[in-house]
Amino acid sequence: NRLLKVKIIDPKNTTKVSKNTKITIIANTFSRKKITKVEFYIDGRLVCTDKNAFFSFYRCNWKVPNKKDVTYELKTKVYDKTGDTAIDTIRFTSR
Repeated sequence: NRLLKVKIIDPKNTTKVSKNTKITIIANTFSRKKITKVEFYIDGRLVCTDKNAFFSFYRCNWKVPNKKDVTYELKTKVYDKTGDTAIDTIRFTSR
């Protein structure tokens, strides 16, 4: 759906994040229809849902496990009021 988009803006793809710290994942969205929620998945597991945008930005706080050199897959999925969805996926590594 070209009228519904989501883009993970933090962390950046292939970046390194500190292990055993809390990070704020930020996704930016675009839609011509009202967005109802954005879901955040780490390695396929839902870790949080944000229904309250700050402008078009949605956030999720997540604690990076205390393991070094682990690569995680982060996926965001946005939903609009008509049920359409869009997905963005990146990977980042703990240091």
